[in-house]
Amino acid sequence: MNYKQLCGMAVFVLCCSLVVSSVYSADSRTPLLSTSFSNRSLLVLKSADQNKIEKFHCSEYDLDKTNAQAAFGCFMIKASKMFEGPAITSLLAALSEPPIHVQEDILSSTNSNSICSKFAIPGGSKKFFGEFSKIPFNTSINFADTTPKKFFKEMLKRLKNNNVSFSSIRDDIYALDGSLSELITLLHVPRATAGFTFMIPKETCQVSKNILVRKMDLEGFYSLLGSMKIFANLIGAYDIGLDPQVFVSADGTVNKEAFVKNANGETNGKLFIELKSGAGNLSHLQPFMLGVTKSIIMFVDGVNSSASSDIFGAYMKEHGSEMNKLKKYAMDVKASLSAPSAMTPMIHSSHPDIKINVSKFLSDLPNPESVSDSDPFVLSVGERVKFVAGFFKKLFKDIASY
Repeated sequence: MNYKQLCGMAVFVLCCSLVVSSVYSADSRTPLLSTSFSNRSLLVLKSADQNKIEKFHCSEYDLDKTNAQAAFGCFMIKASKMFEGPAITSLLAALSEPPIHVQEDILSSTNSNSICSKFAIPGGSKKFFGEFSKIPFNTSINFADTTPKKFFKEMLKRLKNNNVSFSSIRDDIYALDGSLSELITLLHVPRATAGFTFMIPKETCQVSKNILVRKMDLEGFYSLLGSMKIFANLIGAYDIGLDPQVFVSADGTVNKEAFVKNANGETNGKLFIELKSGAGNLSHLQPFMLGVTKSIIMFVDGVNSSASSDIFGAYMKEHGSEMNKLKKYAMDVKASLSAPSAMTPMIHSSHPDIKINVSKFLSDLPNPESVSDSDPFVLSVGERVKFVAGFFKKLFKDIASY
């Protein structure tokens, strides 16, 4: 999946995240909640006030923690607020991108440039994508002529010119952990509800048909948010010694010699990453990570089945091979977590020569400072940056063998 397609999927999910409406059974189309609830929900939505929408649906959930419809409605509005919150706004600013304003740039029916005024259901016309000027990176990057290398160089240039460190990026990512935990908790109720569906009327975002949220979509949300939470906790456990201000030029070019010196701790006395004191044990995340791997597998199986998805289906099905690879890696991680005392071969992803112990990794995070007899990187002939194999074999001892 390229960045443009990923943005398209994210936009649709974000759009849906703001659209919390009266809820109907997918089969009978009769209200699952009271008529009073449905009517009040519509009135709140018509107010176009995110705070009122959040207060109404989250209050209903607070009154009844088993109410799957209210829980999902609360989930969607809180997800949208996370995207326009301070952490993501700071991340976007670091990369010279404007903040997301959900109400104005996505939901507004009076703003002709808003996403909802132009958006088509995935699988339909995508011709308007380039017109969404407020989607991060959509107008500042020419995706038709951008390779991963070019994109990465552009991001480094922006970090350099904005005087932003990787440590600052790390802080913004870790700051999402609280919001991610809240969203994941809200998903527990609808995920545990048999036959859960959530209907979003087509009029809410001026699309061509009603949007039906299915159980498979919940697994997609859970997989994405769960993976983000795990990554946020992992990156939050480390100090980052790499500093783009040291080895990146104003045009985004990397000075390889300066990079190696910076990564090896010669510039500022810090290695590329260093484990924070007391942060080496994330074993409490093991059951959660196991659940996330199971969710990824269920989600990809759903994508591969005949089941359709208004949220993820059209985008994911275009990238079946990538999704199947993701599933296979998830199966390897799941197998490792299910055998915490063993090194398990990565047979599902066709790498049987590589053995991993994810439980050991979580309980004893690798600390580069513990490897004192070698530098992690060298500059080889031809000025190519190379990993020092001996360093990383020692670093991942009892965690991975290859």
